[in-house]
Amino acid sequence: DQSLRNASNKVFSEVDKMLCIWHIIEQNLKTNCHRLFDSNDDYEVFKNKVEALHLTFDEKKIELAMESVKQAAKKAHNQKKSLTYIESLMKDSKL
Repeated sequence: DQSLRNASNKVFSEVDKMLCIWHIIEQNLKTNCHRLFDSNDDYEVFKNKVEALHLTFDEKKIELAMESVKQAAKKAHNQKKSLTYIESLMKDSKL
C-alpha cells in the first residue's frame, strides 16, 4: 500500500486519492494488523470497527468511531502499532 501511495502522489500530485475499501480492509489492514492479535475474533472486532470508521463521514461520529477502534485495538499485542497504521490510512486514504 505504501508503494501505491508513493506512485500515485508522484504521478497524480494534484488529485485527491482514495483506495477502495476492500483493499483497505481485506488486504492492507489484514497484512499489517492481523498478526498483532492473538485471536481471529479480536481481529474481526477490530476490522469491523475500522470499516465502520471508514464508512463514517460526520465529524462527531468519526470521533466516536475512532474511540471504538482504539477500544478494539487494546486487544492487540502492540496497540500503538495498530493505531499508527490506522492513522496512516486516515491520512493517506481519506479514511
